[in-house]
Amino acid sequence: GWWPDPCLQTHKAYGIADSASSVWVTVFAPPETPAGVYVGSITLTPEAGAGFTVPINVTVFGFSLPVVPALQTAFDLSEARLGKAYGGNKTSTHATFFEWGKWLLTHFSLNPGTIYAEPMPFSVPELVELRKIGLNSINVFKAPGSVEEAEILVNETAGYMAEMAAENLTSIATVYGFDESDAMSNLTQVFALFKAK
Repeated sequence: GWWPDPCLQTHKAYGIADSASSVWVTVFAPPETPAGVYVGSITLTPEAGAGFTVPINVTVFGFSLPVVPALQTAFDLSEARLGKAYGGNKTSTHATFFEWGKWLLTHFSLNPGTIYAEPMPFSVPELVELRKIGLNSINVFKAPGSVEEAEILVNETAGYMAEMAAENLTSIATVYGFDESDAMSNLTQVFALFKAK
């Protein structure tokens, strides 16, 4: 059957008539939850017809996952796309972007941001807050195609990178390059420049 995107938070699911459909349910167990099998139920109520209850058993193991996972992720959460979806001014759009970033980290251990980000997607204080809840990688900007453009970008972001260094965040900073072979000719020099700075 059809599988939903597990990252969309919704209280409504859609099914297709005469077809199997799946519903992804997230059950959150706080870190100190005692190990054991927990029993509960989920009630599904269609718009037309009688609702029904589905029993669920959730097994909680006797350990907690680390806040900062070992696996680095690059999940596409775009501030520009959120602005188009939700409207609002730049300040409210950024606040929405930041809140969604926190939600992705706390619920799914997914790092927010996008490989196509404008430089410096989050302020350094925001990065510090995100780091406390699991951020282990952040794309700080997309690499330009030429060394000249890279030099300009390095100069424009020097203050930001210094702030990141002061907060011990440079180890989680990433720069997206290109995966198209025709755009790779200058990348060695571009990345050498980023690493030197």
